[in-house]
Amino acid sequence: MAQNLTNIARDRSVAVVLINQMTTAYQNGEPYLVAALGENWSHAATNRVLLSWEDGYRCASLQKSPNRPFGTVRYNVTQAGIR
Repeated sequence: MAQNLTNIARDRSVAVVLINQMTTAYQNGEPYLVAALGENWSHAATNRVLLSWEDGYRCASLQKSPNRPFGTVRYNVTQAGIR
């Protein structure tokens, strides 16, 4: 499926957004975050953006990219779109 989506993105010059929900797993009684669809699916994306809440603000963190610097920005969802 990931290869088909990559081909569509390339052939049609469009962005494809993949979603992989995070869940909590436990090892030795300690919680940690894991990708719900597994590590293989998480490696299928070229760029990875983690959406989260921090101190009451929506945040988007670029965590993986071949050509962009990593970083975090705050954003709002408004009637006019994402700002």
